[in-house]
Amino acid sequence: VIRPASVGLLQQNPDYQEGATIADLFGVADQLVVLEKADRGEATPEDLVHADWTLETRLRTALGKLGLDHGPLTALDRLSGGQRTRASLAALLFLGPEALLLDEPTNHLDQGGRRFVVEALRDWRGCIVVASHDRALLDEMDAIVELTSVGAKVYGGNYRYYRAKKVAEQTTAEHALAVAERTVVSTRARAQVAAERKARRDRQ
Repeated sequence: VIRPASVGLLQQNPDYQEGATIADLFGVADQLVVLEKADRGEATPEDLVHADWTLETRLRTALGKLGLDHGPLTALDRLSGGQRTRASLAALLFLGPEALLLDEPTNHLDQGGRRFVVEALRDWRGCIVVASHDRALLDEMDAIVELTSVGAKVYGGNYRYYRAKKVAEQTTAEHALAVAERTVVSTRARAQVAAERKARRDRQ
């Protein structure tokens, strides 16, 4: 049986429900309630059996890797756009999908925030597909896919490799164009000479 791969999606400008917290982003709000009940001595035996006692530590670790020290109950509307992006990426990495689809993950981030994102993605061992204009981030990729009006073309390397290949392609194309233009001029000249010879023969 082939199981479909799990995919985590990071949108460029995601919508959040009013009052949502970091715990909601991670999908662990209910589990945190159980731990709070356990702390107050109000948890049922069933609660205690299913409680994840390492959850809070793992949440702090996941957020810390993206440079965030906010608690899980922090409201998302108290975070800046860049902090929400990093928290969203932390939540995706925490859930551990097999593939990540990231839409402009370094938008709204300062240099420090971008560094945290790059480091986190370097440590990721799954598949990552990134849509971005961030050349520093694209330099971390294993391949670049160029989308144009004629389709998609894959370049097997990072952004610097892609740029070098594009320059080489452009140089080759310019050389081919120059050769073609010289060929056209030469062909037209030969055609002109042939036409003049024919005209002289016709007159004779």
